[in-house]
Amino acid sequence: MYLNSTPCTDGFNRQVHIRNKNSYVTNCIGLFKAFDFLRQSGGYDIIKSVIAPTLPYKKCRGGRTQFGNFIQRLAGILIGKEDLNDHDTIDDDPAFLSAVGLSAASGCATLCNFENSLQRHTLTAMQQVLQDLFVHYAPKHPDILWVDVDCTPIYVYGNQENKEFSGHYGDYCLMAMVIFINNFPVYVTLDRGCQDGRAMLEEVYEEVIDFLREHYPDTPIVFRADSGFIRESLVRGIVEKGAYYLFGYAPNRAIQKFADTEWAPEAIKQYARPGDGMLVLRALGEYEEYRPKKWTADAHKNLRLILRDQYAPKPAITVRQKQEGDRPKEADLRCIITNIPTEDDGKCGQLWRATSAAIYEDLYCRRGSACELKFHELKDESRAQRASATRFLTNFYRLLLSAIAYTIFVAIRLKIFSRFEYKGRWWNVSVERMRRALLNIAGLVKLGQRKIEVEIQSALMDEPAFWHFWQYRIS
Repeated sequence: MYLNSTPCTDGFNRQVHIRNKNSYVTNCIGLFKAFDFLRQSGGYDIIKSVIAPTLPYKKCRGGRTQFGNFIQRLAGILIGKEDLNDHDTIDDDPAFLSAVGLSAASGCATLCNFENSLQRHTLTAMQQVLQDLFVHYAPKHPDILWVDVDCTPIYVYGNQENKEFSGHYGDYCLMAMVIFINNFPVYVTLDRGCQDGRAMLEEVYEEVIDFLREHYPDTPIVFRADSGFIRESLVRGIVEKGAYYLFGYAPNRAIQKFADTEWAPEAIKQYARPGDGMLVLRALGEYEEYRPKKWTADAHKNLRLILRDQYAPKPAITVRQKQEGDRPKEADLRCIITNIPTEDDGKCGQLWRATSAAIYEDLYCRRGSACELKFHELKDESRAQRASATRFLTNFYRLLLSAIAYTIFVAIRLKIFSRFEYKGRWWNVSVERMRRALLNIAGLVKLGQRKIEVEIQSALMDEPAFWHFWQYRIS
């Protein structure tokens, strides 16, 4: 260790000394604990045992391996480095290599060749990893298995394979369908831009039910999605497999006429709308006699149509509307369709006790946080919307890689922060906040033969959460 004085001074006329010793500066201190959690909890072994045998054989130089390339990319996404160019600087960060367990890092060109050499069987193995991690980390005895389904566009701006112009989204894209089961992304599918989400779900829903029945034989399964997934054959298949569904349903003329003339709501509520404080009236109830005309008797089994009619002033848009406060009213009729029974059928748990109002407000509307918010965390915060490769399988691989990284974040929230509170509830804290508060911490690292010394700054963004993260031990 050397302490060299220099002729340099700061703004207060203090002389600057430079200390040169065997240490390194890094901005990912938390990666040590993240990979320690992954190894100690068994997640690392699951990933390696399933994926490593499927990677293409290629002799690598300098102690590098194909699985090492995979883990390097996974660790990069955990700390927000989704671009391959970011990995050209990782060789200058021995702390990153030490945390991940790599003797050397691959550069941008090597990782690009690695990704473009992957075949379909590797992607199938990555799908299997998502399922295995769900079984490994999710609670063993859940009350209900919520299967939240939705599609989202992955916008592209080059010559990507299978890209198509989507009139609905107004741009060129690839279409991704993700199935979240109790907040874990378990099934991920990527297809051409104009693919129908209902067709994508019909290809895998039987596999999803069989997978869940294998591991949770006595737990009720509820598929939850918006009206874009309604199809008679899909509903009939879910009913025949012994599962339940809770789908949005577009109101037609018959439903609208019934709501305007004959409907007697089960509950009427009023509340002040957040933002402008205007009074909103909400009516909830059922249309018991309704049956879709073209559906078969099997699809009609236990069918219930639940209505929510809302009467509220239109939001103020112009300055005059805001000043006068006199705005026209608008009615907003929404419907959901379900086969949740009104009496105990012996396999639905406590679902049969829910009223129609509770089914809409507590069970169906919860998909906003269980699916829509999770899509934001997966696409934007876990970097799943990066589809810049020309090759379709490479873009599919990147989507699955982001899903595995997101699963690790969900496991950390569930296992480490399930009962921790600091400036809010940390069991549903955002991925980006976890990354800033736990992983992307700058510090000085000294690597020794038997121990590693780390120095960090005294002031941290969420200091109690940081120390709670580091002090956690696998029981």
